[in-house]
Amino acid sequence: MASVLIAGSSHVKRFEQFVNQKQEFRNLHLNPNVCVTFYGMSGGKLTNNCHLEALEQKLRHVSPDFLILHLGGNDLDTATADEAYAYELCLRLCCIAETFTSRFKIKKTVICQLMPRYRTRFLDITIYNELVIKFNKALKRELVGKDFLQYWNLKGVKNSERTVFCDGVHLNNEWGMPIYYRNLRGAIIQCLKYARQY
Repeated sequence: MASVLIAGSSHVKRFEQFVNQKQEFRNLHLNPNVCVTFYGMSGGKLTNNCHLEALEQKLRHVSPDFLILHLGGNDLDTATADEAYAYELCLRLCCIAETFTSRFKIKKTVICQLMPRYRTRFLDITIYNELVIKFNKALKRELVGKDFLQYWNLKGVKNSERTVFCDGVHLNNEWGMPIYYRNLRGAIIQCLKYARQY
């Protein structure tokens, strides 16, 4: 039996609700010998110690073989964010992922790219999305050569011909969530193949 934890911000919380609504999406339609668990935090942040401690408790409880991590977007939406801050967040995410992977003997951790937003709370939308691009490029670069950590490009989210967001931040159930589903399922299958368990 292989266990997978998908953890992150409200994107993950909403995704769990989405997959539990329909029988065909349960457990991401993976083999019965794969168990997928979710841990989504509304407003989840890399810079919030309480959120990180809660995630650490979840990791200790689940003890997953693989971790899919999608976190950082809320941290970037701050009035003082700039390129240096985006890079600092990127390094913080890499450090957290590396620490958790080592501490909990996770075989592989996949870190998902940040998604663009069309509504922000504190930062100008154009600046936010420019920083997302810089963050993602830095993250991809930092993870090169680390076998136990992998960058995951969320294919189809940014360049979709259809509206995939329901509120400018979160994915809608009609188009966005099925794209997210295919991406996360693909990431898990790649992890299983990496460990020769699929």
